[in-house]
Formats: sequence, structure tokens, C-alpha cells
Amino acid sequence: MKCFLLFLSFNSLFTVLVAQVDTTHVLFIGNSYTGVNTLPSLFQLCTGSAGRNVVVSSNNPGGYSFQLHCTNATTQSLIQQGNWDYVVLQEQSQMPSFPLDQVVTDCFPYAKQLNDSIVKYSPCGETVFYQTWGRQNGDASNCPNWPPVCTYEGMDSLLQLRYGMMADSNEAIVSPVGACWRYIRTHYPDVVLYNADQSHPSLMGSYVAALSFYVALFRESCTAVTYNPGLSDAEMSIAHEAADHVIIDHWLDWNIGQFDYHPIISLDTNGMTVSAYFECLDCDSINWSTGDGSVYHTTQFSHPYNQPGLYGVTLTIYRCGKYYSQYWEVLVQLPNSILNHQAISTFRRISDSQIAVTGMGNGTLELGLFNVQGQLIERYSSQYSNEHQIIVDLKNNGRGMYFLKTNRVNDPIYRFIY
Repeated sequence: MKCFLLFLSFNSLFTVLVAQVDTTHVLFIGNSYTGVNTLPSLFQLCTGSAGRNVVVSSNNPGGYSFQLHCTNATTQSLIQQGNWDYVVLQEQSQMPSFPLDQVVTDCFPYAKQLNDSIVKYSPCGETVFYQTWGRQNGDASNCPNWPPVCTYEGMDSLLQLRYGMMADSNEAIVSPVGACWRYIRTHYPDVVLYNADQSHPSLMGSYVAALSFYVALFRESCTAVTYNPGLSDAEMSIAHEAADHVIIDHWLDWNIGQFDYHPIISLDTNGMTVSAYFECLDCDSINWSTGDGSVYHTTQFSHPYNQPGLYGVTLTIYRCGKYYSQYWEVLVQLPNSILNHQAISTFRRISDSQIAVTGMGNGTLELGLFNVQGQLIERYSSQYSNEHQIIVDLKNNGRGMYFLKTNRVNDPIYRFIY
């Protein structure tokens, strides 16, 4: 599991997160599409070449469906081991492209059953749906009775749609391998992604899959991956290009970051008292600092100040191996509070380098990005009505600590590490 160290700088009240050497545990549940070219081991070799320590396990009997995995003793035992960071689910290659009423009956309930078990035994892990690809020339065996799968494009589009539906309904992410294949088929039609049966992946096809999992799970470019399983330099370059192009900057298309924990916090003042509340079922530790020396370790508190003034309130949460921190400046004075935090903007990290800032209400949302020296790096502005979002991307900036401040007095200062 992932581990971090927390340091607090009391002069700046910034939170610094330092990642330690960690191990990521990934379980692959599928069939021959996962087993051919030993994709789990290929993924492990790719991540190792990028300096990441990954442990993989898998169960991939040929032709298996989600329904069969729900009663497979090996699959159930592996899931019940728990402590997986990611569990990858790959359905039988044709089934998600069948008519919707058939998929609703034969596929979706078993995807949910597997995901429910994953959530139960790995509450801090994520389910990842392995979006596979259309057959090279469509599904000839099912074409007479279901024309949409007669072509590669038709079958592939249905697979992408149905895997997205499964991910949405189970609050899971997608590794869009099929979309990466389509990118290559469109831009590099001479590249061989299939083996001779026009269904299973070639070594190139499996390598593209491994890179797709790298980008989707670690939320970063696969540029650092140097492992070559025996491909040409041109094939290596194309595989890297496809995974990065399809996933990076399109995170939410694949639900990546969509279901990350982001607490909805109520922070209000009433005279000389500040009250706060949020929900967190799986928090390992909670730390509120009220700025006057008091500390609380609960999801809610009501704190009276002895003197009027401007106080910095900091919340730090440790949950599932990650820290979340947020900061407010609260002005308390007699006889009434002048701050009310009922409609604060929200900040949500959606990738390694990107923060989504959502403003509520009407008007102009202005946003400043600052470094640790307090220097303004960039300013953002957007007109909004009811709700609007600004995406801040630091991929062209150096690694370090940054903070965001809006033009709204009720909003917290959001601090993060890139």
C-alpha cells in the first residue's frame, strides 16, 4: 500500500507530502485476453523499468466471463486476500457488445457482484475495468443476428460504451486499451495489434495494454517506461504515443480521479465560535488546527475563540495511504460572524498534475496559482452561472508545492504537491 510522510511548516502553514518507497498490488481477473503474452507480468516489467515496485497476481482461465468468475474458487480467494490497490476486471471478449438487454442480464449483475466483493475486501483499492477491443474485422459469428458487431468499428464502439457503463455504475475507472488500439488503427494502420486469429493481441497489442494500465493507474505519462519486450523502436514509440494521447488530459473520460475521496466540508462562524463538519467513514486520522493552539481529531467540532481576530484553520486527513489538507482564514469578531462557508468552491485533484476548481453561484471565478514563495505564477478567470469549473494543469511546471486562492472570501486556500 502507499505510504507518505507529513511535515507541517508552522510559518507558512503549508502541508508537504513526501512519498516513500511503496509497493502497488494489482490483481488481474480475466481470460485469455489478459493471459496471452502474460499481460500482468508484462505490466510489472514495464512499471519496474519506470522505477515502480509492483506486485501482480492473476486468474485468467480461457473464455471466462464475469459470471464464471463469481463462482470460481481461485478468483474469490484472490479477491478475499484483500489489500489490493487495484483489481482489474476483464469480461469475456464478445459479451459486452451484445444487445443491451442481454448485457443487462448476463454481464452487469456479475460485474457488480465482483466489484462489491472488491470493495468489501479492499476498501482502499480501486476496481479497474479493462476495456477490450473489437475483433479485427468484426464478430462474424454474431453478425447475422446482431448487425452492429459486423464491423470492427461497430463492435469496438459497443465495447467502449458498455465498459463505461459498468465503470460508472460501480464507481470504478477504465483502462481504455480498446481506445488506444483504435488510435493506432486510425493513425498507424500497418501496425499489427492482433495475432493470427484476428481476436487475441499480438505482443504489440499486449504492450499497448500494459502502457494503458501504467498511465491509467499511476496517472502519469508512460515516458519513463523503458522496458522493450522485443518490439521495434517505431512500435515502441507508437505504443507510448497512443497510451499518452488517449488517456492524458482525458482523465475524466475514463473516470480516472472521478471517484477519489474529496470531503464536502461545512465550516461556519457564529459570533466567536467556529463550527465544522464533514463525513469520512474510512479516515485513519483527522487533525483540525484552529489557529489558536486548539486541536480536534473528529469529523465535527464547535470551537469558541477567546479573542476576536483572523485565524488560520487547517484540516489534515489521512485516509487510505494519502493525505488531504485544506486551509481557511476565518475572521471572528463581536457580535456577529462576517464569514459564512455554506457555498465554498471545491478543489479536486483529477490527475498527477491537474486540479479541478468548481465555483458555485453567479459571477466571475478568479483563481491565482502561487508557489511556496508566494509568487503569482498564473491567473485564471471564468464567468459562471450556478456552477463552473477551471482546470489547473502543472505539467509544464517544476515539481514542488503550490497553492490556489480564489477571489471569494469564503473559499479555502488549497495546497498541493506536484
